[in-house]
Amino acid sequence: MEKTKFKYYHNSNLRNRDLAQTLEDYLMRGYQPGGFTTALLAGDLFGAVSRADYWNKAAIADIATAIIKNCPSAAMGSCAAEVLGVVEELA
Repeated sequence: MEKTKFKYYHNSNLRNRDLAQTLEDYLMRGYQPGGFTTALLAGDLFGAVSRADYWNKAAIADIATAIIKNCPSAAMGSCAAEVLGVVEELA
């Protein structure tokens, strides 16, 4: 059986394949990401750390950098918090 290369709609060259798929689903299809990614997108570092699993905690700086480099500004921060429905959680 031939192994096919994983393809994305966008060309972000992320090393973390799961993060790349999550960001693509969020940006291109409007899917709500999980709690960890939602917290990072909303700019809630403490929330992201508290929701991160073992692997994400170790790579949180790399993941945040990948989000900053690959997501438009309207998809992060307070705009993302409002769209993702975490405004009342952060208040």
